[in-house]
Amino acid sequence: MKRENAAIAVLWLLTLGVAVWAAIKTISLLAQFGPAVIAAAATLLAAILTHTLTDVRQQRMEQQKQKQSNYAELLEIAAKYVRNPSDHRDKLDTAHLYSWVVGSSEVIRATQEFTDNRDDVALRKLLDAMREDIGLSGVPNDVQPKVFPPPQQAESLKKRQE
Repeated sequence: MKRENAAIAVLWLLTLGVAVWAAIKTISLLAQFGPAVIAAAATLLAAILTHTLTDVRQQRMEQQKQKQSNYAELLEIAAKYVRNPSDHRDKLDTAHLYSWVVGSSEVIRATQEFTDNRDDVALRKLLDAMREDIGLSGVPNDVQPKVFPPPQQAESLKKRQE
């Protein structure tokens, strides 16, 4: 039994010696090839990161183009409503519902206000909300959309129609 224990101990010592020798040789090989392996891994990581960031940027650009298209369609319907409210009220209500799908909460609120108060102030709030949502800067407060006639002119238009 002592011989067997001695043989097992010798085998374990040989195995441990081979493992230590292999580790020392591996470390020296890593010292030689390590920089190349690290450089290759860094290059691969940079390529993956660049590809991912490019995809994210392209998705954002596509989303912004889609928002611009959606808002252009919404404004086209709103313009028809401004010109002839009685004939285009249903289309404006449809556009308002459409803004629930494609617009931010600020655009939805501004659309609601515009459908309730058809005036330059409500239109300005709607346009500002749309601009902010697609990432454009604001317009100075002294520049106002002028699609509705001034109150005096609107009264004279009503009298002419009667």
